[in-house]
Amino acid sequence: AHTHSASWRTLYVHLEANSKIYELEEISKTLNEIHCKNPNKNNANDCSDNIDPQILLPKCSIFQKTYVEDTKRKRIEEVNDPEMNRYMLLKNINIRESEQEIIDTLAEYKYSVNEIQRFNGLPVAKVLMSTAEDVRRILKDDNIFIGYRKKPICKYCGRINHTSEQCKFKKSPTKYQCVLCKGNHRSDSLICPKTQDVRQKLGIAFTRRETEIIERKKQQNNNQKQQYNNTTIKIKTKPNNSVHAQGKNVIKEKPNLAQQQ
Repeated sequence: AHTHSASWRTLYVHLEANSKIYELEEISKTLNEIHCKNPNKNNANDCSDNIDPQILLPKCSIFQKTYVEDTKRKRIEEVNDPEMNRYMLLKNINIRESEQEIIDTLAEYKYSVNEIQRFNGLPVAKVLMSTAEDVRRILKDDNIFIGYRKKPICKYCGRINHTSEQCKFKKSPTKYQCVLCKGNHRSDSLICPKTQDVRQKLGIAFTRRETEIIERKKQQNNNQKQQYNNTTIKIKTKPNNSVHAQGKNVIKEKPNLAQQQ
């Protein structure tokens, strides 16, 4: 019996199980010599110098019974192994997005790309990741937005692809970073200068409650700055020397030599 491969380029001939290995080797050698049209050659590979390179001659080889299954299994393992295969297919990407725009967007998600290829007319991109670790991480990343106007951004720390509910700086105001002005406040805060400027241009006035919130926030910030500037640091020195630091101004008193004499 015989079967063809999936590409129809290989013909598998099935022989009896009790066939001897030397018989199979003899059959393989004979067939290769016939196709090379040189029966005097001992090695079928030696006939490659005497044939036209445009003519594709079949080659007879001997395989184990489980060759097909082993080859498929090995291929699947190679495809799924990030150490051997670092190519990724990204789907549902707008065809108007250029290769450089995709690379820049992936860089925002902390992914390093060595090579990228777009397919004409298809919302697909073939990407070669730099490391196997990037492959493992991107396979677990369910929220990658390329070409979207809106991306999930944390209102506390300003990180992309990071929800506010999961932010570890949620209760640490000193770690806040606005995505609009990069200031030390939440991105949805009314004290943001960018927000105030846009509302002023649109003619949207603040309500009395919003104004009170803004004034209270400003007062809190001023109190924190004033408290920081008024911090007194005392440094112990020799009895005749005294150092007193208040804020950033440091006053050093030198001993009076006339009094000591």
